[in-house]
Amino acid sequence: MTKVKQTLLAVNEIPKKVIEGVPFIGPVLGHVYEDFITRQLSKLEERRIDDAHKYCIRKIEEKIKLGFRPRDDDWFFANNENYRSNASEIFEGVLTKCKLEHEQKKSRYINNLFINISFEKVSLAQANFLLKLVGTMTFRQLLLLNLFNVNKGNNLMLNTKEVTIVSENISIYQEVYELTQLGLLQKLMDEGQPGVTWKDLQEKSFNAMFGWDEVIPGLMELTPLGDEACKLLGLDELTETELEELIRNFKSS
Repeated sequence: MTKVKQTLLAVNEIPKKVIEGVPFIGPVLGHVYEDFITRQLSKLEERRIDDAHKYCIRKIEEKIKLGFRPRDDDWFFANNENYRSNASEIFEGVLTKCKLEHEQKKSRYINNLFINISFEKVSLAQANFLLKLVGTMTFRQLLLLNLFNVNKGNNLMLNTKEVTIVSENISIYQEVYELTQLGLLQKLMDEGQPGVTWKDLQEKSFNAMFGWDEVIPGLMELTPLGDEACKLLGLDELTETELEELIRNFKSS
């Protein structure tokens, strides 16, 4: 018996997986997963795919038990026999990203995107865009997004003035700058500029940025897209311990 046939027999019941109260989600995930395991994969890729599938099923079940209700539009259903559902498309994208993701810690948040979109009415185009974004980001950039989300109003007291950046920290500031290029972060107008008051800052006047050397941690704020990304990726699950080094860096630079 070939390895593929053995694998198919082992997961034969997966497409029939019934999530209590929502019988249509399990088959969507199961059929996409079953298609994936028939492909030529390394053992590591097989494990990544299997872990992602199990994680999504478990987290969706947990959310339903907590009282969350899956979206009630046509997200999980194909428009006709010639097209798959939007959920199938995004779940395939999630498995593809997880299969190739070398930063293991990122996979959880890639999976969270599918899980949360299963409960939030996000368009297919927006879901694909967010999936593309998270695929281009490093795990540290996910930490940075969450850090600036936590730091609303600069309650962490990060630097608000231009500072001399030592060479080993340039990569961090470059990653912050890249987040502005992705449309996820923006820089508040510096209160030290002539004629700029704190009221101007509160009214959200923003400066254009042209490089990493213009990053001022205490003045960085999420854009609406950044807010949505934080929510749908479930970045609030990141721990304070994971953020500590970045916080120290932005306070002591």
